[in-house]
This record gives sequence, structure tokens and C-alpha cells, in this order.
Amino acid sequence: MLEEIVRSGNVEKYNANLILSNGDRVNQEVTKVGLFSAKSDGKYFDYSNDMKALVELSTQPSTSLGSSDDTFVIDPTRGTLFELLNNQPTLMNRIQQGGVVGYIIIFLGVIGLLFAFYKMVVLNLVFTKMKKQIKSLDTPNDNNPLGKVINIFNKYKNHDLNDLEVKMAETILKETNRVKKGQSFVKLLSAVTPLLGLLGTVTGMIATFQAITLFGTGDPKLMAGGISTALITTVLGLVAAIPLLFSYTYISSKSGRIVSILEEQGMGMLAKSL
Repeated sequence: MLEEIVRSGNVEKYNANLILSNGDRVNQEVTKVGLFSAKSDGKYFDYSNDMKALVELSTQPSTSLGSSDDTFVIDPTRGTLFELLNNQPTLMNRIQQGGVVGYIIIFLGVIGLLFAFYKMVVLNLVFTKMKKQIKSLDTPNDNNPLGKVINIFNKYKNHDLNDLEVKMAETILKETNRVKKGQSFVKLLSAVTPLLGLLGTVTGMIATFQAITLFGTGDPKLMAGGISTALITTVLGLVAAIPLLFSYTYISSKSGRIVSILEEQGMGMLAKSL
């Protein structure tokens, strides 16, 4: 015990056999701080009783804790905290735990967000052109829905009022459908992704209960790990659904304003013809 107390206060440098994260065995200088930390070439190592050698940690401590050669991260538990850090899953590990359902959710979420962004850009361009068109109603332009409605009005304004009203309503309806096209697709994805997450969770829980049936409940880590893996798909589903829902709300609101302008201007033109 006295020797251990003395060694815990020493900083030593010596050559040792190391096992790197890629499996290579090398012999290089190690700086060891007491019984708490071992560092070589800027990387931390932990002693493995199975391999009887220092093994590089697959997950290195944060560089903000100790990035320079003369700065060390100390593990007062003599390896327990380093082992927990080593077993902590990364973001890619979490995604891989989601399995096939998780990849499907990510794919649908990315497709939905890209389409929603495209739709936002298109609607904003249309809205900008319509605002310009409102300032110059006498010179209609076919590059926006309002300009097309004005052109139809000018073309049929000398016809019977019923014919003019029918043509105006037909044009407004056609432009409304064009503006709202694809809107339901974003709404569908915002509803489907959390359901897929729930599906992945249910299937993962079924697999967990099957493992409990085979191996019992003697190992809490078995249950906790299985439940954690099952819940990953729920997290992925919610992460995909929340921005999709916000995107759908924005698209719906913007398209509603465009349709409202079309209807208001159309009714105003019909009122002037009367």
C-alpha cells in the first residue's frame, strides 16, 4: 500500500508496448501520471487486464480538457471513467442502433426537408412577383398567378358577366392548385416519420422481451441496452417530424396568403366590371 501511495504521486516516462485503436502493436514512450492516467503521442491509453498491455481509448477525452503534451486528464477511479467514456456511443453509433427503420426515417426526413425548402423558395418568389404585380395592375405579366388572372379578365371583360365569372373562377382555381401542389406531401411526411419511429420502438421492445425470455432479468444492462436501442427510432422520428411540421405550417401559411390575394383581386376586378 505504501508503494502504491508513492507511485500514485510520481510522473514517469518509459517505453511500453501499446495497442492502437486500429489493432497495431507499437513500442513507444509513455508518460504516466501516478496510477490515474497514461498518455503517448497526444492520445490516452488504459491498461487492459485481458491483453496485458496499454490499449488506446477508442473515444478520447475532449481536447479542451487536455490537448497539450504537458496537460493531462486524470481519472481518479483508475480507469472506470475512461471505460465509461470508451463505451459512450457516438452519434453514428446511435444512428446505427436505429437499424433499417432508422435509416428510412432519416431518408424521408432529408427528402421532406429538401422539398420543403424548395417549396418555400418557390412560394416566396411567387409572392414577391405578385406584390410587384399589384403595384402595376395595368401591365399584367404571366410570370405570376395574379398576372394570369388579370390577362383572363382583360380577355373576357367584354363578354357576358356569367362567362367572365366562370373564366375567372377557373383560372383562380387552376393557380390555387398549382400554388398548393406538393403541400400535402410535406404534411404526410411530418405524420409518417413519428409513426415509423413508434414502429421501430415496438419492434425493438419485442426483441428486448424475447432476450429477457431467453436470458432472464438477471442482467440489467441487457434490458437497459435493448430499451435504449429501441427508443432511438422514436427520437429519430421526432427529430424528423418537428422541422417538417414547422415547414408545412410555413408553406401552408404562405400559400394561403397567395390564394387570398388572388381571390381578393379577382373579386375586385369583377366588381369593377359591374
